[in-house]
Amino acid sequence: MSKSVRRRMLIAAAVFAVVLTAAANTGVVKKVLSGDIVQFGDTFIARLTGLRAPRLGEPLGREVYEFTLKELESKLVQLATWTTDNTAAGIVHDEQGFPFVLIRYGSYSRDKGFEACFNEVLLKKGYARVDPKYLPDDLKHFLDLEKEAREKGLGIWNTASGASETGPNRPGPASAPETGYSIFDETMVDMPWTDVEKAAKDGAVVLMTTAVIEEHGPHMSCGTDTYFGQLLCKLVRRELAAKGVKAVVAPPFFWGVNSATHVFPGSFAIRPETTKALLGDIFASLKAMGFRRIFIINAHGDGQHKRAVIQAILEALKQPEMDIRYLVSADDVRQLGLTGESPSWVLLHQMPPDKGAKSPDLDIHAGAGETGLMAAYFPDLVDERLARTLPPTKLTRAQIGEWLKDARKATPLGYVGNPAGYDTKEALANIPAWVRMMAEAISDHLARAK
Repeated sequence: MSKSVRRRMLIAAAVFAVVLTAAANTGVVKKVLSGDIVQFGDTFIARLTGLRAPRLGEPLGREVYEFTLKELESKLVQLATWTTDNTAAGIVHDEQGFPFVLIRYGSYSRDKGFEACFNEVLLKKGYARVDPKYLPDDLKHFLDLEKEAREKGLGIWNTASGASETGPNRPGPASAPETGYSIFDETMVDMPWTDVEKAAKDGAVVLMTTAVIEEHGPHMSCGTDTYFGQLLCKLVRRELAAKGVKAVVAPPFFWGVNSATHVFPGSFAIRPETTKALLGDIFASLKAMGFRRIFIINAHGDGQHKRAVIQAILEALKQPEMDIRYLVSADDVRQLGLTGESPSWVLLHQMPPDKGAKSPDLDIHAGAGETGLMAAYFPDLVDERLARTLPPTKLTRAQIGEWLKDARKATPLGYVGNPAGYDTKEALANIPAWVRMMAEAISDHLARAK
């Protein structure tokens, strides 16, 4: 280890005083949030420096995440940060605000310290590629490690994995279709029909998002709801698989109702009856394939949209042997006006506690919440620099009628909330719990149904 790295480790000790042990430059990884992002203590979240690992939702993203989880979570590690002025205030962060760290771990000896550098391990296994934008001089050898893994065809460099050199992690919006952002990634669309038939015969359940294509401000993709709803379906499927529950993900339904945002270019104006009819045909198709249990993960908050989805479910439930459930959180229960015992089409699930500051101003569309989620999981589809410049809308609940009546007049830029206040750390911390709670609701329902 170079003297400069050791010097930076001393700086790290001052920054991590709350979460580190008496060894001063060691700490326990409390939680692994992705393949290259880890959490120490209750609030300190850091990113591995010098590299970029596939995110969840990208090819190999799950495999890399599970490897990092196995290797680091609840383990004692040694940390180093990078600083521009040799002070704690100068510690280098990425564009999302995560400080960069080098992690050493494994067996420990007084003479050699921890046996391995985890950053290097990821590169050697082909589980990450070098990020030249954040590659300190001390770590230029990372380029050689990446080259060796690429020449061996390991991990992301294995073209058979769907994660070739031109695939995951390539910067820029133009790479989106090849970075795991495909809405068909991990769905039954990418399966041969024989595998679909086998899944139905094996009793697999179907997960499907109901979303829309609509504007999400000047800083985000019009596909925000569809991308995120589909991500939730994929993550829930993985949680169910860990519980021994077989599930397939249907192609996302994105022809929902935009009763407010249809006045903006990029938003498709679909009639409620069209939404209902199309969903009815989809449910009938799934039944014809042999699937009997369908779980809807809605990703669009429009009231007319939700009613159209629910009406389609109720119509489909008139058919024998069909079990279609609309996953509903406590917030949805209030919005839908449900009281007393839940209807047969409802499947209640818990949500992580909202730790955000309370405000009378709404943040319901392309604001801090949605911007943080998209920046965390689909960064190529968010103009983060622009987002940080956008002023809050200051629209209260009492004024929501104005927005529903003429959204473009009430919010000319197409967002409701405070995009500049987005927090990717909060999103990365909350989504795993949210997904786990939905998966638990589904598995509990299936257990009761038996």
